[in-house]
Amino acid sequence: MRPGVPASVAICAVYAFLVALLAARVASADDQARRQVAVVDLSAEDADKDLSDALYRALNLSDVLRVPDRRDFDQYLKGPLLDEDGGHIQAARNHFASAENELLNLYDSAAAVAEAANGESELQSVTPTDEVRALYAQLSLMRGLALLDQHDAAGATRAFELSHRLDATAQLDPARYPPDITSAFERAKADVPGMAPLSIQGTGHAWIDGRPRGDAPGTFDVELGEHYVVLTGADRETTGGPVRVAGKSQIEIPDAPASEALQVERTRLALSRAIASNDDAARAGAMQQLAALLGVGDALLIAKRADGKLQWETWKNRAPGFSPPQLYTSQSPATMLEGLEPPLPPRPPDPPIPDISITKVEPGAPEEAWYEKKWVQACAATGLAAIVITAILWARRDVNVGIDHDITSGM
Repeated sequence: MRPGVPASVAICAVYAFLVALLAARVASADDQARRQVAVVDLSAEDADKDLSDALYRALNLSDVLRVPDRRDFDQYLKGPLLDEDGGHIQAARNHFASAENELLNLYDSAAAVAEAANGESELQSVTPTDEVRALYAQLSLMRGLALLDQHDAAGATRAFELSHRLDATAQLDPARYPPDITSAFERAKADVPGMAPLSIQGTGHAWIDGRPRGDAPGTFDVELGEHYVVLTGADRETTGGPVRVAGKSQIEIPDAPASEALQVERTRLALSRAIASNDDAARAGAMQQLAALLGVGDALLIAKRADGKLQWETWKNRAPGFSPPQLYTSQSPATMLEGLEPPLPPRPPDPPIPDISITKVEPGAPEEAWYEKKWVQACAATGLAAIVITAILWARRDVNVGIDHDITSGM
């Protein structure tokens, strides 16, 4: 191999690398110039996700739009909406059924107390609603009945009092329970315990016994006895716990930051509810929050109308914000995305058309040929004379030598 070959190969390799690097930078800059667009499917049905998939494919083919950089949230932007509390509520119902069976059929009051307490614990991770309060009241009632069966009258009374605070309409069926039990339950309702301050250490919105009380940390006046506290918030998981207040008391609930994925799911649910209720302010706020989580400034929303048909609209983080909703009638994805494409740059004005005038050229005398020009002929004659003289002198070169030789010899 010639010594220069390896250096040539190295130079070519370096050159190819630099060209590839430059091309990658140009492609990256071009990609960054395209606006990120999120497709948010609020239809909550897997059968409709084909449309969102087609929209993502169209974004990949667009020259001015692109899919979001954060692709790890795609799975939370389509399919069934978040049911954050459903699993806990169903588990609490199951624990109530088990507690009732343990107490009334198996006569195991200790197991009934444990099952009821487990059901209460499930609801301490749920945002309170009327349904949740009613279920918590049933669990506390069942736990009180089991404690009464264990001859723990004080514990039973506290559980009955909590049940009444949660559901003032709760009653025991006299046909199912003996008079001493129904009387104990009614006495707990008639008793009016004193009040004491409860300090809640933690961050979030505080709920005491299923009712909102304000932001934590904070101190709130509550009745003596048993309570349950829950902290909620958009940026935290719902957590809480039981507390017994016998005087000035405190409960500490650790911080539980919500993951970004959970925040995306919550915000998508809030956006769906706002659209369904025609709450424009809530819709705008939820969309702004979702866009911030996704890191986008544009979105296309798909939703299910009351008549079961799909509608779609676009959103931009600049005026006019949302576009008017349109019924989906098998429009192409490219058509649906047109409202998000930036306007074309203005066309430059056409250049002025020059004023071209045609001037008639009068025919003149024919131009003489080059070989007829006098200077050409003069040059040719001079050159020819020089050639002739040179030839004569060249032919007589030996004669001149002889003459000189003779003259020299004669001297």
